[in-house]
Amino acid sequence: MNFRATIVLCILTIISAFSVPNSHYLASRMTSSTDNGPLEIYYFHLFAKVGSLFALEHSGLSYVHKKPEDWKAMKAELSWGCLPILKNLPAEDAAAFGGAELGQELAIMNYIANRVPEKMKGANLSEDLVSQQLYGEAEDIYQALARIKTKLVTGEAAVNFWSKDNIDPLSHNRQFGIYVFLDKLEKFIQKCGKAQDGKFTTSGVTVGECKLFATLCACKKIEDSLLQDFEGLKRFYDRFEKEPATQVILSGAKTDGVLPQYFLKPDEM
Repeated sequence: MNFRATIVLCILTIISAFSVPNSHYLASRMTSSTDNGPLEIYYFHLFAKVGSLFALEHSGLSYVHKKPEDWKAMKAELSWGCLPILKNLPAEDAAAFGGAELGQELAIMNYIANRVPEKMKGANLSEDLVSQQLYGEAEDIYQALARIKTKLVTGEAAVNFWSKDNIDPLSHNRQFGIYVFLDKLEKFIQKCGKAQDGKFTTSGVTVGECKLFATLCACKKIEDSLLQDFEGLKRFYDRFEKEPATQVILSGAKTDGVLPQYFLKPDEM
């Protein structure tokens, strides 16, 4: 064997020595989060802010869903005093915030995206940006539903949110009705170029798409015919709903029973 061949062989041996353990390490992190067991997602037994449940199931990460047994006591101990939270993270992942629970849905979604990037974050930076925009738009819809639920808006405003006559995209964003949001989402899925496949991204299940499905599902529980005039968005919803991982959450298989509807039709409708 000549000198050049010997050098090449040595380099390949070094690369192999490092690459094989790394692949095993990544695989182990997919199946078991810590030595203490799977990730733990805490949330109420309600179909409300459940995007992270869909994201965890689609990611393939090992997790269990838990309900707070004593919410007042738990709330007092949490960094941000709200759910969902993610616990039992690997020590290195939680080191910067004292090994405590990971709070705030957006942070949980970003964590899932970073743990399983190609599927949950997007195939590239551009798809990551698609996912982030979908998360933001879905959260805007969620906040509108929450304002109606908690009666922070008038009955008239609640009815107006669901009215097909309220389609002024030039009004203040806070005044957008559901059909303004849906129209914008329909135009966006067309821009993304995968509407025929019912996807915004290559995987179709990025964290942003999980958040959007969860929010649209909450809306469809109130008005089932909501998407009938939005072809691309309806394709997205129907395709996502049929995914096996989605059915695990919708069936209640991981949540000790089907999660009951939280957002209801306004009394004035």
